Amino acid sequence: MIVAGAIISAIGMLLGSLCNKKRNKQKNQD
Repeated sequence: MIVAGAIISAIGMLLGSLCNKKRNKQKNQD
C-alpha cells in the first residue's frame, strides 16, 4: 500500500509538472 501511494504521488508530480509546462507555454504565447 505504501509503495503504491508513493508511485501514485510520483506520477501525480510528473503529470502536474507537464501540465504546468503546457500552461506556461500558452501564457508565453499570449
